[in-house]
Amino acid sequence: MHKEELKLLRELIVAQDVSKLSENTENFRGADIIVSDDPECPSSNGWSDYIRVITPFCTEVSWLILQLKNIFREELDFVNKYHFYGAMAEAANTAIKKDSNNRNAVLVAMIERAETIEI
Repeated sequence: MHKEELKLLRELIVAQDVSKLSENTENFRGADIIVSDDPECPSSNGWSDYIRVITPFCTEVSWLILQLKNIFREELDFVNKYHFYGAMAEAANTAIKKDSNNRNAVLVAMIERAETIEI
């Protein structure tokens, strides 16, 4: 499912300057995740806790989330979006823990997780 689209997205990340592609992207916030470069950003909205992705590459991560949202638009609904976006945030956080300075490794880890997700 979506194998070719994800392959093209991975190639785009490797071949182009994602910072340029994502320069007008706002930080993603939704489905109980928040992407920011501010470690002081809220961890809760009062009803539920956010999975926070704190990285200097927040616009790039947010851009990729929006690309993945578009790819999976037919499968995502108001229930499974929490699982999907949560999995993307967790993949980003795992990659950030390994190497917080490697933007492409974070983005590729998210794509790799998207390749295996069941929604």
